[in-house]
Amino acid sequence: MKGLAGRSVVVTGGASGIGLATVRLLQDEGAAVAIIDRDAEGAEAVGVPWVQADLADADAWRAAVVRAADELGGIDGLVNNAVSVIGGPAPLAEQDLESFSATLAMNGTSVLAATQAAADLMSGPGAVVNIASLQGTNASPGLYQYGAAKATVIHLTKSLALELAPRHIRVNAVAPAMTLTPAVTRGVSSERRAASIAAIPLGYAGEPEDIAGTIGFLLSDLARFITGQLVIADGGLSLTTARPHRGELP
Repeated sequence: MKGLAGRSVVVTGGASGIGLATVRLLQDEGAAVAIIDRDAEGAEAVGVPWVQADLADADAWRAAVVRAADELGGIDGLVNNAVSVIGGPAPLAEQDLESFSATLAMNGTSVLAATQAAADLMSGPGAVVNIASLQGTNASPGLYQYGAAKATVIHLTKSLALELAPRHIRVNAVAPAMTLTPAVTRGVSSERRAASIAAIPLGYAGEPEDIAGTIGFLLSDLARFITGQLVIADGGLSLTTARPHRGELP
């Protein structure tokens, strides 16, 4: 992709899933990459410079970006991919307010803290890509914490893009629908995955590499006039309220 060769990019949550696929794509395009992840063993296995940190500690997360950038000798791009949700789906009466508050704080604050650190270090044009979700724009039963956290990421993307535009730092977000990451494979039943895939007009779920391609595009000079935008990568899921799609096609 135009302009990625020779760039230095920090990817949070880069030890697996969408983050790891993004690391591999950036490497293929000639970029230097460092990752931040709480999974030390997984991060070590990736084979790039890495820093261990946890979303729950905002100061440590900010410091981790500085250390990762130092490993690369600078920073041109940041991918805010790491996410943490305390607890699973639950109806309103069973929502734990402490868990809800902690989930919003960790995910929103981590994006803000990492971007603060990265923006201070970017000496020229730069790019930030935040990983949101279709759940941040569309509601699903019981997904209060995850949906609200991703909606926060979407709003932060717009605010950050506006403030950083005069410095030629672009900020965009990607909103995937179901993506077949290891976490989804482990945490979502095969029946639920099948039902979700049946609702996607293209007829298949996204792979981590599909989302990585969108991230790479937004980091590259091909997107040099795009900022403050939410790119939805959902196989057409958000196009219609009809469910399921595939069974209704001729």
